[in-house]
Amino acid sequence: MNLIETQIIDGILPQTYADEIERNLFNMSFPWYLLEDITYSNTPQFDNLKPGEKTPGFMHYLLYENIESPYFNFLKIIPHLALGIKFNYNQSRCFLQLPLNNRQEHNNIHVDNSMPHIVCLYYVNDADGDTVLFSNDRKNIIQRIAPKKNRVVIFDGSIPHASSTPTKVKRAVINYNLTT
Repeated sequence: MNLIETQIIDGILPQTYADEIERNLFNMSFPWYLLEDITYSNTPQFDNLKPGEKTPGFMHYLLYENIESPYFNFLKIIPHLALGIKFNYNQSRCFLQLPLNNRQEHNNIHVDNSMPHIVCLYYVNDADGDTVLFSNDRKNIIQRIAPKKNRVVIFDGSIPHASSTPTKVKRAVINYNLTT
């Protein structure tokens, strides 16, 4: 049984707030950190990737173990508005992918962690590079969600999923992993 049904909510924030988030994340002073692979950097799975399977990108931890970014308080309202239920933050990260011409259909299929959780994705800007949800066996695509500025997608964290690398413009998303 799923913790939550998949939902897409457009216009989750007032437009001025969504614009401020975009300005902050795309400001040259925002501290992005390079990942050799947007899905598996710094994990045991990374060592098994062949060169063509790696998708570089950038990440910023908002909340993770003993790390709390100064941007976390500014961004933590999003899942509260989207869910309307009591939850705890397991971790929260921002991801930035730059356009690549040699894009695969999607990046590596994964789940964010093994514990029961809810994924809340917030799209910072309009971009190409869908989020793709898969069947449990990871063989069939069950849904594609296009990145649209100020859109949130919520789904059960046990659903295998993957990002897609953009080919036209940069793609930024804020990923919240939440427990109830």
